[in-house]
Amino acid sequence: NHLPASGFYTRRYPVKQHLKNISAKVPDDLRVNIDEIAVLRNRNRGEIVREALSFYIDTMADYRIALDRLKDPADEIQTEEEFLTEPGWDI
Repeated sequence: NHLPASGFYTRRYPVKQHLKNISAKVPDDLRVNIDEIAVLRNRNRGEIVREALSFYIDTMADYRIALDRLKDPADEIQTEEEFLTEPGWDI
């Protein structure tokens, strides 16, 4: 089985938003995966591709922020224990 884990990211676009067409050639196995996900989620192929692209772009933005913070000497790096205990969380 080559489907992604459940809880896959979703972003719905308003009906009135004008969408532009783009095209891309993808390997057949990727197209099959997209189609299987579309069937499972009762969505069309375009919606699945839009969600995947949005997820990728959001993830890359987070990645860039993390890298910028790591490179900033004024931005203090905390251990996981410091991060969890600082706000007073009991985890």
